[in-house]
Amino acid sequence: MSIIDDETRRFGRLLHYAGALILVVSFSTGYSLLHAPAEHAITETTNRIDELMQSVQNAPLIREQHGVVTAKLRDVTTRIANVQRRVPQDAAVVEFMNQLMDLAGAEKLAIIASEGSRCQGAPVERALCGDAATGQKKGPPCERAPFASLGRPTR
Repeated sequence: MSIIDDETRRFGRLLHYAGALILVVSFSTGYSLLHAPAEHAITETTNRIDELMQSVQNAPLIREQHGVVTAKLRDVTTRIANVQRRVPQDAAVVEFMNQLMDLAGAEKLAIIASEGSRCQGAPVERALCGDAATGQKKGPPCERAPFASLGRPTR
């Protein structure tokens, strides 16, 4: 004969299992609400620190590239200002176009025809010299050189 009867033994097991269940639920709740978010935040912070360290290592190269690009921008801005100073304010259309063509030749720039022109997308030199000079086949052929009606002799 046992000292503890079967009903008391069953009740004791039930209390033991209920306590174990509460313990497991408490641990999983603590893990999901405290440990997992903290671990995720630590990983993100570590990644951010690595990115910042990489940025610090790249800073001299970025500064060097910034200097090069700034110098190019300054050069282009100066060239634009020089061209704008050369454009006369009260010039006649023919004189202005002659000066523009001369400046483009001196600066080695190609003047591109606009969308609505007869030579869509073709340089003006194509219109002046024909398709064979530039080797381009884009757009319809020009009937005459641009600015010819403005008094500029064709080349």
